[in-house]
Amino acid sequence: IKTDTREHYVIVKRFASFTSTKWLAASIFGIPATHIVMNPGQRLVNEYEFSLILKNLGLCVPKIYAVVLDSYMLMKEYMEGKPLSKIVDDIIKDNYVRSIVFKLGTLLARIHNNGIALGDSRLENFIVKDNEICIVDLEQARYGNIKDKAWDIAEIIYFLALEKQFKNPSIVIECAKILASGYVSGGGDLSILKEATKPRYLAPFIGFINPQLAKNISNALRFVE
Repeated sequence: IKTDTREHYVIVKRFASFTSTKWLAASIFGIPATHIVMNPGQRLVNEYEFSLILKNLGLCVPKIYAVVLDSYMLMKEYMEGKPLSKIVDDIIKDNYVRSIVFKLGTLLARIHNNGIALGDSRLENFIVKDNEICIVDLEQARYGNIKDKAWDIAEIIYFLALEKQFKNPSIVIECAKILASGYVSGGGDLSILKEATKPRYLAPFIGFINPQLAKNISNALRFVE
């Protein structure tokens, strides 16, 4: 689209119905760790509302250009950059990547300190652009309690563990340590990190994540340096 004589790339996001396989599976496997919002209208409202709220907090989120309520569609800015999930492999040796994961911890602390939980905090939902972290998926965002905020922490690490546990599990532990350190540095509540180590947040991943790795993740979150 063109605005102010400039061209902008956009994404048109259509919110699937409650029969969506993605959200049906997420709802089943997310119990008892979190509540998954499946209603497409509510997810659209969440995306719109929390995009505005986080933008007003000075955070990087895509600009929304249009909303079509009867079709459950939303047009928003395409965020150029790299998903954090694509660069985290270098966390062991690359100080820049370490600084970005630390910054992610401080970002989550700021969001949580404003009473908000993201609900879907997988690394693929964070885009690194000009040394800034942009949040590109807010359809599960909500004003949350300690359990919702703990899920944000746990989801990042456990989904990363699913992907990296056989290739290089040290990536997962290092990410957990640096994320937790950034979270505390940003004023995050230690009790939320401790809450994230409880079995209820590991429950959706039992049978998929090596038990020793899960224990090491728990220790990394509990004993923050």
